[in-house]
Amino acid sequence: MARSWHRPVQRAVCIALALGAVTATQIGCGGNTGASFAAGVRVDLLAVRDILVTVADTTAHLTWITRDALPNRLFYGTTQALGAVAENGGSTTAHAVDIAGLTPDTLYFYRVDGRGNQYRLRTLGGARTRVAFVSDRNDGRREVYIAYDLGENVARVTTTGGFSPALSRDGTQLCWTGPGAGGVDDIFAVTLDHDGVVAGTEVNLTNTPGRDEHSPGFNADHSAVVFAASTAGAPSQLVVRQVGDGSETVLVDNGAINDAPTFSPDGTRVAFSSTTRTALVQLAHRPIDPASLSVTLNDVARTPVPASQYTVLDAAAGQLDFSGSTAADQVVLVSYTGAGALVTAEAQRVPRPHLELFTVQADGSGLRRITTTNTRQGSPCFVPTADQLVREVESGAASNLARIDGTGAGDAFLTRGAFWDRGPAVSPDGTLVLFSSNRNENRLVNLFLVDMTGNVREWELVSSGETEPAWSVVP
Repeated sequence: MARSWHRPVQRAVCIALALGAVTATQIGCGGNTGASFAAGVRVDLLAVRDILVTVADTTAHLTWITRDALPNRLFYGTTQALGAVAENGGSTTAHAVDIAGLTPDTLYFYRVDGRGNQYRLRTLGGARTRVAFVSDRNDGRREVYIAYDLGENVARVTTTGGFSPALSRDGTQLCWTGPGAGGVDDIFAVTLDHDGVVAGTEVNLTNTPGRDEHSPGFNADHSAVVFAASTAGAPSQLVVRQVGDGSETVLVDNGAINDAPTFSPDGTRVAFSSTTRTALVQLAHRPIDPASLSVTLNDVARTPVPASQYTVLDAAAGQLDFSGSTAADQVVLVSYTGAGALVTAEAQRVPRPHLELFTVQADGSGLRRITTTNTRQGSPCFVPTADQLVREVESGAASNLARIDGTGAGDAFLTRGAFWDRGPAVSPDGTLVLFSSNRNENRLVNLFLVDMTGNVREWELVSSGETEPAWSVVP
């Protein structure tokens, strides 16, 4: 049975990720039709799977599963040389080992019998950070979980489906997208304390009939949430909603696809992915009279293209923007008045739009494009300690992570290779990036860590797909 990675992102208009495949189904979603993402993984054939860790100040409890009966033991130590052995007698396929006498607030390396890879755990007793992520590890449904920063003490948050988790900067709030009333997705939130979820604090922050909302993110003091919203399959707006009174401000509503918004650490800007100005048509006769424009498809019926699906970007230059149009990759016929003359049925091919990186001020002013490429740029995440962003860069049959300055300068790749590296989350101290990938040797989709120099290691090993991490402090 193949495990899957499914990230529901903007219903009907963005990336469909299902059954282990990344498929570009609509405009603005890259060109990866049929690209494999963990397809065909036989979980029952894995030599070692589902390593789970629970830690306290001086103890650790570890469980894991092996395909074959193996000694019930693991090797551990405070250096990668390991050196100590913990075992629980006999050979089995369902393993459980307890380690006692550990030092509080200490990093330990460990390896279970049957697997060569080393992993890490940290005992409690000092300051920790917390990760929220999405997994189908229990009943096959994608749910939101939280854990400590090395994957210990995993706790389930949602029970009816959840994705796109985000944590506040102070670690006291967690929000996510989940199923709301009427068949649409809403934004939910819950309060966190040092021990985890505070019982009875879950709220539906949006609950807007007929509107899908996704990809939420808190501002600097978690008084507001930014998210992408769409109605009836229309291209998405970016909306900021005040948590206290529910009032909303539309940041971006330009007929393009706008996705994955995230506040800067100081709350003054929002970075996001958008198809804005990525499907431009240059008319032959200019300047043009915008009021004279009419556009149809070059088909037998001359099907009209609604004016809502294109904008006049520059009348003097004769530029039209079809970034939110369903006419991508098709020939359209444009009639207009240009350079004082009537032009009838000028044939133009509409380019296929793709996601680029943009920023906008928190009040909706100062829209700025900061990447100019021919490849999909997705899931931007600010570095908390610098004016930098980490994001996905999709090219061909791969997606890797790259870092860029807030102005669009200093572009540098953090990961490389023929893998699908997705959904970066930067650690609170700005030194590490957690992301989901199929770079496991069995092509499992799990979470990985990379430092700012490009050194990658596996975060944990679970046979289910672990995706969409968020990262903050423990209050």
